[in-house]
Amino acid sequence: METNNFSLDNILGIYENKKNPYYGWKGLCLNALSKGYDISVHDSEEWVLSRSQNMSEIMEAIESVDGCEIDIFSSTLVHGYEVEKDEDGKDLWFVGWARIITANYYDESVSDFTTMPCMEELVSNPDYATYERQLIERVPLQEEV
Repeated sequence: METNNFSLDNILGIYENKKNPYYGWKGLCLNALSKGYDISVHDSEEWVLSRSQNMSEIMEAIESVDGCEIDIFSSTLVHGYEVEKDEDGKDLWFVGWARIITANYYDESVSDFTTMPCMEELVSNPDYATYERQLIERVPLQEEV
């Protein structure tokens, strides 16, 4: 029996364009899950998913509406922001929040997010810096007059 082993980079390569500075919503969620974070989904009326690490459940919750909000939590201290308690009374650290609009073009689907370094890291496309550098190296600099 043949099995496929996909790395995060392989999977992100399916959805993400290296020419975009930020990930779309799937890239954001996959990046968060790869760091062991939990994701909750609010469909503008209620929390339809609470602190999940299951990408299938997260995709189903997000794709069931045109727009939603996600909260991202960590079981370890990320930056000292708000803390909640889970069902067992353990601390859960709030990593950040993002507004997802699935009706937008995919590369614009993360329409807003918490401006904190850890969220910037989750949303930023690391391939974009390489792409941008390659563009700059190909374009000759104009001589100053």
